[in-house]
Amino acid sequence: MPRTIHKYSIPIVNRFTLGLPLIYNVIAAGTQGPDPTEDCKVWIELDSDDSIHEQDFGVFGTGHYIPDGAVHQATFQAPPFIWHFYSLN
Repeated sequence: MPRTIHKYSIPIVNRFTLGLPLIYNVIAAGTQGPDPTEDCKVWIELDSDDSIHEQDFGVFGTGHYIPDGAVHQATFQAPPFIWHFYSLN
């Protein structure tokens, strides 16, 4: 079970999908690059040998509606905004 950390680009939208193993751990989220609104990333620890499935996520601004059942994974700054990264059912 080789655990590794992978970096994924994430859009600032209410729903998108990443291919991940069933068991994963969000390490951090933030920006990397010259444009904080276009260069949002998430770093996820996972077992590279596990089979991949589709997992839905969403990014929500402070004060925005969060869907029922969403689970908070990380909060990050992308100036001038603060974003909240959630896994969705």
